[in-house]
Amino acid sequence: MNATKLREKVEKSGLTVEELATRIGIDPSTYYRKMNADGENFTVAQAKKMATVLGLTNDEASEIFLA
Repeated sequence: MNATKLREKVEKSGLTVEELATRIGIDPSTYYRKMNADGENFTVAQAKKMATVLGLTNDEASEIFLA
């Protein structure tokens, strides 16, 4: 996973990390912990929810979550 690109997309979305975490159904502290592990512990379902919430194209989601 490309955590740097995910951080960039979150920043550009205008959402806070807390808002994103809530929208994908996890506690913000869990989100931070997963990001500190370079995003390796996000589930497929969480990645799909993030892609939807952030409005990512299939190509953008692939660049972030399949890197």
